[in-house]
Amino acid sequence: LVPGAVMDQATFQNRWESLPQATFMDLFLNRLPTVDELETAAKEENIVCMASGDLGSEFKFYFFGQDSKNAFYFCEVSLKKDDKHFTASIKAEEESHADEFANAFTSTITRFLV
Repeated sequence: LVPGAVMDQATFQNRWESLPQATFMDLFLNRLPTVDELETAAKEENIVCMASGDLGSEFKFYFFGQDSKNAFYFCEVSLKKDDKHFTASIKAEEESHADEFANAFTSTITRFLV
């Protein structure tokens, strides 16, 4: 993923709604990160947080990234506070590369798996 990817919220929402799910992540973290910790970890992998929020029982995040061929990847993350259940729905303009984005996201959360 390339640094400096930019997208406005309207474009993000439009693309998110129009693309099918390409892959899905489902795992349990050993430690519950704060919103800032997860956003910072994602940023280190050139994954940009479009929006995040505390919904009481869970955190919700919307992320995106862009590859060197200018294709965008989108991710909706739900992180349940009680059992640290992490799920991520990933959509991609280049579906064949969705797993690469998932791998980059896995690198993001590795520090919360130990």
